Amino acid sequence: MLLLAAGLASLRAVGVPRHHVRASSVTASVRRAAALPDALGEDGAARGAQRAAVGAADVGALARLPEVLFEDDDALVVAKAAGRSFHASAGDPGVLGDLRRMQADGALAYRGELLSVHRLDSVTSGVLILAKSPASQAAICREFEERRVDKFYVGLSGRSPTKREGKVVGDMDKARRGCYKLLRTTANPAITHFATRGLPCATRRGIRVLLMKPETGKTHQLRVAMKSLGAPLLGDARYSRASDAAREDRCYLHAAAIRLHLPGRAAPIRAVRAPVEGAAWAMDSEFGQLWRALFPPELELAAAPCRAGARGAGAQGVAGDGADGAGAA
Repeated sequence: MLLLAAGLASLRAVGVPRHHVRASSVTASVRRAAALPDALGEDGAARGAQRAAVGAADVGALARLPEVLFEDDDALVVAKAAGRSFHASAGDPGVLGDLRRMQADGALAYRGELLSVHRLDSVTSGVLILAKSPASQAAICREFEERRVDKFYVGLSGRSPTKREGKVVGDMDKARRGCYKLLRTTANPAITHFATRGLPCATRRGIRVLLMKPETGKTHQLRVAMKSLGAPLLGDARYSRASDAAREDRCYLHAAAIRLHLPGRAAPIRAVRAPVEGAAWAMDSEFGQLWRALFPPELELAAAPCRAGARGAGAQGVAGDGADGAGAA
């Protein structure tokens, strides 16, 4: 199985017509999963601080708050819950609204501005970066524009793709009812590297794990790419059969890891987060073993110390949607 080895190594240092699918030359073996502690079993200090600050909030609401994964003077990296938008929408304050409330409540020590650099679809859970200043925002957006950001996503599908590994390339255009489609042209193409592996699941047959590394960040890029391979994501109401999607508890797409290195910095901005929402990828299952092989526990970074009071007080408005379409996968 393809591990997209070059990108994963740097992290450690993680419909198209059929003729648009190209075989990849990058191959590697999945390492054996060791007997490791469950990555989801401990809340950690950051989560404990959120519980103390939120107080009377119920567990379900707390679980949907952004969780701090990494923080320094340039960026705040959080884990976004599935079903949440970045900006406020009907009945949803959005990830940004949650972070502002956490700042006001003391659950987030950092009180400065938070600026958008990329996006995730509301159905997608996982790693999301925010910049702490206009200068940091410009620098991070430049890394996205120049395609120097390593982004890794995992997904699940109930169907086998037409290719087990390779690259999907094609321009994207709007289709009907808010969907997108992949074209035969490649003037400004979406580019997605992918690999798949079947799971010997005792309770559900035919489940495949999808590992994806997008080079670009087009809206719905990964969801459309997987549909084009004949393997739409489990629970994806837009790109799979409605009756199939209705049987699932979520759309199974998760932003698993990100890494970028800003000029002048000694260390990279890096974060990894296992998926926590959705019964199909419980960490004690076959998927959990594969996850720990791909993303070993040493990559599950704890939140860095907060820079309390840095760069002013009060969260500011989000500036723009960031570069490269911001990767709303």
